[in-house]
Amino acid sequence: SGLAVPRLNRRNGQVIIPTAAGPMARSVSDCAMLLRSWWRPKLFECDPYTVPLPFDEAVYNNGKNRKLRIGVFTTDNWFQPCDTGVRAVRESASLLAKRGHTIVPITLPSDMDGWAICKAYYSIMAADGNMYSFVRGLQGEPLHPYYRALKTLSDIPNFLRGIIRFVLRFFGENRKATLLASTRSGGLSTRQFWEHCADVNQLKEKWRQLMRDNEFDALLL
Repeated sequence: SGLAVPRLNRRNGQVIIPTAAGPMARSVSDCAMLLRSWWRPKLFECDPYTVPLPFDEAVYNNGKNRKLRIGVFTTDNWFQPCDTGVRAVRESASLLAKRGHTIVPITLPSDMDGWAICKAYYSIMAADGNMYSFVRGLQGEPLHPYYRALKTLSDIPNFLRGIIRFVLRFFGENRKATLLASTRSGGLSTRQFWEHCADVNQLKEKWRQLMRDNEFDALLL
């Protein structure tokens, strides 16, 4: 049945942020190999919502020697990266530059960085409140221990959330305070949900504009 989350009778009303498969790979060749196995007639038969475009070998082979323009950044500001992660990005950028590709360092503006993305993401994914659809889909099966803490947080009464956010920010726990502010016990109202849907659409457009205005072929992060 592909990628999914627990939902009763496989009814999932959350369609704003679809589940997406990686892939994570060691090389472009590995990604190409995986896509060849995915983009086959059988897939298109099973999923009528997928555009039936098979892997284009000609486009792939003709693009191997094309010089690319690549945007590079080492942090989205939500989490500060570890030193090894930063080094990996910089070394990769250096190797790409030596192969003739154009490397353009970029800094994400605050209206499309990790803070903006995470606020929009968690607001949508937790819009039903109290992990309602998730728990309902388990049909009595106990929550995995990793999810119990999330369920406890989702059940915090709304009248306490403002106080808890203040305390969290006082102690520098700004990410936790932001996540708590993005959700509500009992779920969001329709008006609030639509506003967050608009936020997601705006973020998509800002990223598309970033790629278009800078003529980027790819991003390295």
